[in-house]
Amino acid sequence: MASASAVRVYSGAAMPSVQGMDRVQAMVARLPNGMLQAIAPALDKSADELVAVMQEFAPQNELDPNPGDLRRSIHKAPGESASGIAVRVVADAVGTDGEHYPAHVEYGHKAKDGRHVAPEPFFWPAYTILKKKIRARVSRAMSAVVKRFSARGQ
Repeated sequence: MASASAVRVYSGAAMPSVQGMDRVQAMVARLPNGMLQAIAPALDKSADELVAVMQEFAPQNELDPNPGDLRRSIHKAPGESASGIAVRVVADAVGTDGEHYPAHVEYGHKAKDGRHVAPEPFFWPAYTILKKKIRARVSRAMSAVVKRFSARGQ
């Protein structure tokens, strides 16, 4: 609960104010570079784990002209973000007709002869299994950075 001294009145409306907020904001303004450096390994490790599980879950049809193409096409790639630290996990296999097909495998599709081909999900099950672990790893990395910065008194 905020103390009476921590509440200021602006334009007739009570606005909560945190004591020492200017110090916290200054510290947060200095966090990104250190935070980015500390979080990048956590993101890379998480992406590597996600790639491994997705490759394990990806179906491999021995009747395909190139069996295992889908599994081999799953990899991590640099992502695009304002912070500069983003990692994407990509499945970019291309069929004999030149079309990308991982989404068709994930969600199912109609074959050329008109029959329905059932989905064989590999991306979302892998992500669902690892989501908590990935979030926890990144959260721990962020907490470690905040602790380092606050311990220095910056």
